[in-house]
Amino acid sequence: MATGEQLIDRVVKTVDDPSLDTDEILELLGEGLLAIASVVLLPALEETDPVDTIIDANTVSLPATFHRGLFDCQEQDTSNPVRVLNSKRQLLAKYARLDQEGMVRHVCRSGDNLIYQPMPTEVRTLTLSFYRLPDTLIESSSPNCLPVRYQKALFHYACYNLFDDIEDGMEGAKINTLRHQGHFDELVREIELFFRDSQSRPAPPVISGEYL
Repeated sequence: MATGEQLIDRVVKTVDDPSLDTDEILELLGEGLLAIASVVLLPALEETDPVDTIIDANTVSLPATFHRGLFDCQEQDTSNPVRVLNSKRQLLAKYARLDQEGMVRHVCRSGDNLIYQPMPTEVRTLTLSFYRLPDTLIESSSPNCLPVRYQKALFHYACYNLFDDIEDGMEGAKINTLRHQGHFDELVREIELFFRDSQSRPAPPVISGEYL
């Protein structure tokens, strides 16, 4: 399992530029991890966190760790079914005005917020399931949300971004940039296929744009 420090060392040896800054490399490695998590739903990043509704309001902030893919919502201490809709447009199709009172039946993400309808007349706790942001990569940590054999994708991401600057303005193709970018893109495709074939959670069925 590669640590941030080991990945940095590999990048330094490959790029071989005395002006390289280890903090910049570490930042690029973290960007690479976020880029992958933005494309692939990584099971290790599945998280469940509660939020509380607000009296006389139809919106609450999503958890700070939220990244993407809200796929489930449960109201605590009740069997009340809550459906996750794909957009505010779909919510408005069900509720002409987002000011109805009652038990929560539908929710959707809108930016960094969760919109819910109807609005409870007392504070209720909604338990959300989603994909969180990856942990910040530091020199002593490893990108544990990726299988070990795919962690080299971060190395290629950092290399292709560094070579892109180094080779900028040079005549001909950016050979090193294109080589490492190609390796990164190919590994991302492999990661997608890997988790598609061995997903820990089946994708929820979608009917009329709703997650059931």
